[in-house]
Amino acid sequence: NFKLFSAEQTLRLGATLARRVLPGDKICLFGDIGVGKTVFVRGFIRHLVGDNNLVISSPTYLIDQVYQVKTFLVHHIDMYRLSGPAEIKVIGFPDAFKKDVCLIEWPERLGNTFPPSSLNVHLSYLYEEDQRQVRVNCLGDDWRSRKAAVEHDIRSYFAEMGNS
Repeated sequence: NFKLFSAEQTLRLGATLARRVLPGDKICLFGDIGVGKTVFVRGFIRHLVGDNNLVISSPTYLIDQVYQVKTFLVHHIDMYRLSGPAEIKVIGFPDAFKKDVCLIEWPERLGNTFPPSSLNVHLSYLYEEDQRQVRVNCLGDDWRSRKAAVEHDIRSYFAEMGNS
């Protein structure tokens, strides 16, 4: 568990974790409304695209916003408005789950279609207004094989920030 003290730190954490992404990866973002999931995604996608000014907003009403990155697509998916797995199949996410990078807000809504391999980022509020607690864990073989590298990146990032 680590603490974030600003939205800028959340952006930078997203960029840090984007360094390890591969086509087909799933990053699941857990947390309450307004906790910083989209801010994390903004840093993540901006890093991959190489444009720190790229406008990244929550796709709550679009549900899926797609970005072309290098030789693959990145889906920023917000499941908040979906009622469950039946709607997900109709929209066509299982196809995207197979080949594209998917950053998924509100992954709890996936039910039994939850990706078997994912990087899970849990954000939660702390007592101070801008402070957040973050917990990152790897699920499945794809991410477990990169777990040491991800943990190294996170430790380096927080050491650079001077907090834990």
